[in-house]
Amino acid sequence: MPFCRTTSTWATNISTEDEGRKQYVVQLKRDVNCCEDKYKLFVDNEERENDLTDNPCSPLCCKGGSYRWQDHGHEFHLVYNALSLTGVVGKHRLFIDDADCNTGREFGEFFRRRGYQFVVFGFLILLAGVIWASVFRFLLHSAPVSIVGYGFIIAGLIWMITGIIPVLRYRNSRAAYSQAPAVHYDAECPKDEGVLDL
Repeated sequence: MPFCRTTSTWATNISTEDEGRKQYVVQLKRDVNCCEDKYKLFVDNEERENDLTDNPCSPLCCKGGSYRWQDHGHEFHLVYNALSLTGVVGKHRLFIDDADCNTGREFGEFFRRRGYQFVVFGFLILLAGVIWASVFRFLLHSAPVSIVGYGFIIAGLIWMITGIIPVLRYRNSRAAYSQAPAVHYDAECPKDEGVLDL
């Protein structure tokens, strides 16, 4: 019996080999268990065999946590995002031709940006720890309570180190990972006939 079930869905329009446009829907159903997660991947409502494995530190280190496939002349890359600040049990990201499906950012740029966010967040935690430890240690002379500040300092350093890893690892990733051009998303909005287009 799974601890919880999560579903992530991505829908985007992609160009196909016959120069047409097609809506492409990818859905990942994840059963979160105590020891191992089970994944079901659906592409356009058809289940696809995958070799997704757990990797809680993906894409920072180790193998696993990602799955690649090609379809309609595009390369798809589903990656577990351990650097998600909002996901309680983590989030997966879908990259199409090395560009994030949600933001359009290139793979390395996306994770560099997440790394910078971790560095800033870690610095703020570290700063709060220094202030907490200083106030309770030197102004209020309460050494046992200042230990909480030391805990914040250690946590801030861990967050900063975690953030530095993707910043350094993906500093010039465009040439290292893919030479494919980024996906261009263009949506045609209907023009209002009553408005004069100058």
